[in-house]
Amino acid sequence: MKQKFRIPDSFQLHGITFAVRYDSNLCRDTDHTGEARYRTAEIVLNAPNTNWPPQNLLDQTFCHELVHMILNEMQSKLHSDESHVDLFASLLHQFLITAEYGEDTK
Repeated sequence: MKQKFRIPDSFQLHGITFAVRYDSNLCRDTDHTGEARYRTAEIVLNAPNTNWPPQNLLDQTFCHELVHMILNEMQSKLHSDESHVDLFASLLHQFLITAEYGEDTK
């Protein structure tokens, strides 16, 4: 049974709780659909209004910002390499939306 990917409200890395929040002005103010904010331990996503951004773009953006956070927590210099982050996030997103689980999997 295929499970739908859901963006969480929060998650933990290294015992630190990271919040996920939405900002309807983000895209207008920065031209970004998401931001990883290391100092405040949060991922900010553009709040969907009407049909933009579409859910699949928000899901992909969340994965992109999550990869930034993970690499930053790993103290990897790759956390600022947008090509690397985007490729990693794209593969992660594809895994999450296509993973299939057996019926006995909870």
